[in-house]
This record gives sequence, structure tokens and C-alpha cells, in this order.
Amino acid sequence: MRSLRPQLRCVSVVAQSLTLLLAALFSPLAKAQDTDAAQELLDLTQKMQSADDPCPYLPRMRELLNRIANSDPDVYSAMKPQLDQINAMDLSCKGSDQPAQQQDSNSGDDPNAAPAQPAAPATPAKPAVPFSVRYTTAETRSLTDAESAKLRSELHYEPASAPVSVGGSATTVLKDASGASLVSVTVRWINVVRNGTVRNAKFHVTMKNTSNCLFSSSAKFLIPSSPIDAQGISFATWIGWVTLHEPNRGEQSDFDGIATLGDNYSSLVFTPDQPEVALSQCRTLPTDSKATASN
Repeated sequence: MRSLRPQLRCVSVVAQSLTLLLAALFSPLAKAQDTDAAQELLDLTQKMQSADDPCPYLPRMRELLNRIANSDPDVYSAMKPQLDQINAMDLSCKGSDQPAQQQDSNSGDDPNAAPAQPAAPATPAKPAVPFSVRYTTAETRSLTDAESAKLRSELHYEPASAPVSVGGSATTVLKDASGASLVSVTVRWINVVRNGTVRNAKFHVTMKNTSNCLFSSSAKFLIPSSPIDAQGISFATWIGWVTLHEPNRGEQSDFDGIATLGDNYSSLVFTPDQPEVALSQCRTLPTDSKATASN
């Protein structure tokens, strides 16, 4: 069985540094016509950060990183530390598979080896026990793989999008299938400062994490009544704002963000994205605790 501890320990660090770096290099990447690769790499980075096993994502991430890094010498220099980390993680994933494979391949070579024992009868599956990832200070346990998959498939934002105008605010809430509020995100558009043709918009963001999970936010600002992103405030802009400010379990964070708008917008539509990968490393009450609480 592959040991994931070394990979999991550095996944969060690599993911955060990659996200910040790609946000900082967004303009150079656009000039190098690698925006599609950068967007796919950002998506894979978020998925890897919330996955139980990061190894399946690494080969494609290596390919994309090499494509972007080789587009320009300055970009290569900036991305080399992240590329080295991804390469090391990928080699670790491959190397950790070898002992088990070697053991399997050699098991039939020993004539004195004991005959294989018949497989034990399958244990009947236990009925699913309800679980909650609402924040608690009580003793908790990690979710099982099945519980994590179920939670991710049910996560959604209400509302899915919200209009925000200069001087106003918009709030969306991440919820599970039961309707429990897990994370709220509020964006307040403070003002627009004009300097000639330059329009600098200032926003204040409040994130409140009422879950027992780590939270990763992804969002965009759309032009009203249109599926088109507003110019100057992209997915990468949002990632650059929030990466160092995403609240821990049971915490709230407040911070400002500045965007140079490409048009004279008076209102936008705040649209959170990818709810299925918004939560990771979730915890819940032990099963016996929930049984006791239900009695």
C-alpha cells in the first residue's frame, strides 16, 4: 500500500505557492499564450489540495508546469522551485509503489511458499451513519473516503451568484445536502478611484468558516446578464486576494482586495465556483459520540 504521508505533508504548501505564483504571473502567461494551461493548472492545484491522494494529479501538473515554464526564461526562473517540488512528489509517488509491486511479482518464484489462503467472506456493509462537519470543539475524527466523497458531491452555494454594486455587498453561503451553513463569503464593493483612464476598485471580503474543514475559495465576477468575466477582475485576481486569508476551522477572516477594472462597471455579479472542492481535511464527531447524542 502506498504511503501518502510525505506527499500530503507538502501538498498544501506546494498548492498555495503554485496558486500565488500563477496569479502573479497571469499577465506574462497571457502574453505567452499559455492561459489555457495556467487555468487548467489552477484547477488541478485546487483538486489536488482537497484530494485524499494527490498522486494521480501530478503527471499532468508536471506536463503543464513544463509547458508554462519553458515559454519564457523569466517565467522558468520564477516557477523552478514549484516545478522541482512537483517532480520530487511525483517520483515519490512512483517509488512508493515499487516495493508492493516487487513483492507481488516475486511471490510466485518461491517453491517453498505457503499456498495462498482462500479469501475471507466479505463482511456485510454497515448502514451509513449520518455525519456532520459543522464546527465543534469536541473530540473529532477524520471523515472516511466514502463520507468525503458524499460531502463533496452535495456541496453547493446559496445563492449560486449574487449581484454587487459600488457601495453594496453580496453574500453567498456554502451548504451541504441538509442545508447546514458551512462557510459564508461576503464581498463589499467599497469604491472606485479613478486616475485618468485607470479605474481602481476596492473590495472588502469577509469569510466565516463554521465547518470542521479547511476551506479553499474559488470565484469570479461576471458582467450582469452575461456569462462573460469582467475585465480586470478575473479568477486569478480572486485567488491572489484570498489564498493567504482563507479561514481555518471555526474562524473568520477579513481583508481588502484591489482590482484595476477594464471598463466603467457600476455593478458586477459575484459567482463562487467549484463548491465540490471547497472543503478538505474535514472532521466529524466519532460514531459512538453521535450515537450517544442521539439517545
